[in-house]
Amino acid sequence: MSSVIEVAFGISWHKPIVICDDGERQLTIRGPREALRYLQHDFPMRSGEAYWAALAASNRALMNPAHVERSRETFANAYTEYSLKARRQRKR
Repeated sequence: MSSVIEVAFGISWHKPIVICDDGERQLTIRGPREALRYLQHDFPMRSGEAYWAALAASNRALMNPAHVERSRETFANAYTEYSLKARRQRKR
């Protein structure tokens, strides 16, 4: 017996998040699939509570669209945490 896990790759947030990657190019993250990809491959700081929460929430939203807006919130928190840390390091 096999089971199929449905994944909602096409779901989007009600409002995308625009970030400045490397301080030069803007990226628009539209939903949990894009957030997960960015977190796993391009996010500059792959540690911290907010980062792990965003990964988990993005995965959860792909499995259950009821969690889609929570994934947006946690992604925004992770990016904010990274931005604050990066800003502090630049001031040193």
